[in-house]
Amino acid sequence: MKKESANKKQNKKESILKNEGVALNLASAIIEITSDAVIVTNLKGEITFWNKGAVEIYGYTNKEALGKNISMIYRNEDLQLLGERIKKVLQGENISNTEVTLIDKYKNSHTVLLSINGLKDEKGNINQLVGFTKDITEQRLKDEKYQSFFKENITGVFMIELEKPIPINLPVNEQIESIFNDGIVSDINNATAQAFGLESIDELIGQKVSSFYDPESMLPGGNVFPVYEHFICNGYSTSGFETSETLKSGELIWTSNNALGIVENDHLIRFWGSFIDITERKQAEVSLRSSERKFKNLTETAQVSIAIFGAASGKGYLYVNHYWENLTGYSRKEA
Repeated sequence: MKKESANKKQNKKESILKNEGVALNLASAIIEITSDAVIVTNLKGEITFWNKGAVEIYGYTNKEALGKNISMIYRNEDLQLLGERIKKVLQGENISNTEVTLIDKYKNSHTVLLSINGLKDEKGNINQLVGFTKDITEQRLKDEKYQSFFKENITGVFMIELEKPIPINLPVNEQIESIFNDGIVSDINNATAQAFGLESIDELIGQKVSSFYDPESMLPGGNVFPVYEHFICNGYSTSGFETSETLKSGELIWTSNNALGIVENDHLIRFWGSFIDITERKQAEVSLRSSERKFKNLTETAQVSIAIFGAASGKGYLYVNHYWENLTGYSRKEA
C-alpha cells in the first residue's frame, strides 16, 4: 500500500512537472511570436533575454543585444527616469503601459507603451526585471496628423461630453435643457474658437455649453433651440441645418450645422458637431434682397420704359416694368 501511495505521489509530481513544462513551452512560443518586445535584464541592467519582437522594433539581433546594458535603447536624458522606474519595481510596484520614447540601433525614435515587472527567485526576492514594450509610433503619427487636420480645419469642429447621460425618452425641451446645463466642451478646433470671438481653444475646453450661449437662445423660440430640436427629433443627427446664434457678446452669427450623437443604453452620452460660419453669405443675401426691392420700387414707379432682355440665355424678356406694358400694350406674361 505504501509503495502504491508513493507511486501515486510520484506520478502526480511528474504530471505537474509535465504540465508546467507544457505551460512554459507555450509561454515561450507566445513570447517569440508576439510583435511586442519582451526583454529581461538582471539587476545590473544587463540583457539576458531578447525576443523577436525586440529584434524587429530595435534592430539589434539577439547576439548583439544579450549581455549589453538596457540603457542602449534609452536616450541619455531619460536614463535618470529609467533608474527611478526600476527603483519603484524593486519596491514592489509595477510599471504599466507608460508612454515613453526609446531609440533603435539606427538612432530612430520609437514611441512605445512600457510595462516593467519584477521576477522573483525561490526566496521571493526580485532578481530579474522583465519589460514589455508595444510600439505605437505609427499610431501616434496618425494621431498627430489627425490633430493637425482637426485643429487647422477651416470648418468649426467640436465635441460635447455630457456630465450626466441624457435619457432619450425625455421630452425634447428637457433634453435641450440638459445639453445646455450638463454639456461640457471636451474638444474644439481653432475655427470654433474664432467663430465665438476667442483667441485660444483653451478658453472653451472644459467649459459648459451654457457658458458661451445666450440662455434665451436655448429656449423655445430662441435662435439655437431649432438646431438642437432638429438634432434630437432626427435621431440625434443633423446635416446642413442653418440657424442664427446670438453670442454672449451680443453678436449675431449664422451657421450651417452638422451633428452626430453617440447613444448607449438609451442615453445620449456625447455628440460631435461641425459648422461653417455663413454670416457673410447671409448678410450678402439680405443685402441682395434689399437691393432687389429698391430696384423694383425704382423701376415700377419710373416714367420711362424699362425692359431687361436675356439675349445670352435665349429666354426673351426677363423683366419689364408697368410703363413698358402701357407703352407696348403687352402684358408681362405675354412678354
